[in-house]
Amino acid sequence: MTGQAIGRLGTVDSARWLIEEIFRPVRRAEVVCSLIGAAVAGKMIWCSSRAVWRAFKLFVYEQYFARIERLSQKFGNWAVITGIGEGLGAEFARQFAAQGMNIIVTGTNQELLVQLARGIASGYGVQVKYFLIDLQSPTSYLLLVQFAEQIRRLNIGILVNNAGASLSKVNERLDTVPHQVLWKQLQMGLIVGVISCRMVINEMLTNGKGAIINIAPSVAPDVTVAPYFLAQRKFIIKFSKSLAAEYGKDKFTILTLTPYDINYHLSDYEDRYNNQSFFVPTPYLYVRSALRMLGKIDVTTGYWAHGLQYCLCKLIPGKFWTNTRNILQTMVWRQGRPKKYYQH
Repeated sequence: MTGQAIGRLGTVDSARWLIEEIFRPVRRAEVVCSLIGAAVAGKMIWCSSRAVWRAFKLFVYEQYFARIERLSQKFGNWAVITGIGEGLGAEFARQFAAQGMNIIVTGTNQELLVQLARGIASGYGVQVKYFLIDLQSPTSYLLLVQFAEQIRRLNIGILVNNAGASLSKVNERLDTVPHQVLWKQLQMGLIVGVISCRMVINEMLTNGKGAIINIAPSVAPDVTVAPYFLAQRKFIIKFSKSLAAEYGKDKFTILTLTPYDINYHLSDYEDRYNNQSFFVPTPYLYVRSALRMLGKIDVTTGYWAHGLQYCLCKLIPGKFWTNTRNILQTMVWRQGRPKKYYQH
């Protein structure tokens, strides 16, 4: 081999060595990035698998295979349901009564309260008490004090905070909502829930058992809802989580339900079981599903189709969702078309 050839080989080796030295940190970075990517992918797979397992456990196993324990034996003899209307509140009362629990209902419509109380008492053979509580009344505080005194000696096992006035139109913005409507909305959605928890919490702590079910006002899709309506929902969810963290799950059970659309307006009793669609269950189906999640999860939509609807909404990017919501809200506001909200 000639000296010129040897020189060329030395030049090639030097260039190769130089390139290797330059890219050595890059290769190390590639290894580090690969490890980070593998860790992130593993975490995503773990979280996805865990979410699928939890969904299967809640919406399949708990609904169809798990052993159902009678609520009266697990929590207590009496159930309190606030804000009784034609929807979830009345259905909770019926299903509690079907499990042998005595019922206490509150509301602002005396005729509806009397009718529901008589129907449950005659149909299920349980005790039913009703209290007319109107926060718009000047004596509302005294009514709440009397109500607290009446239930103090009872073995309250379950409290369902269902009180919450609904808007009459989806296109009402904050600048168009009457002051009286806004005040009633905040009173029914915030004050009643907190005070009701305060009334029963001592009894539950003394007995070492009990359950509180808070229902956050929600509609689907959340595209044209007044901002204070959404803020009220966030408050209820945060209040429930803070309550659970403060007292712990060993004291009593707390469940927060965030339902989407439910078919409240039904023609007869038989429709309670049949009149439904894929994403819009009847009150009977929704309450039956939600009660089987009691003690299994802290916050849930309460129904498998609502959970699917929530996941689909989460897939939409936040900016796109916000812009679409604003466009739809503007369209509805300009058209001025009324759309009824379902009352709990």
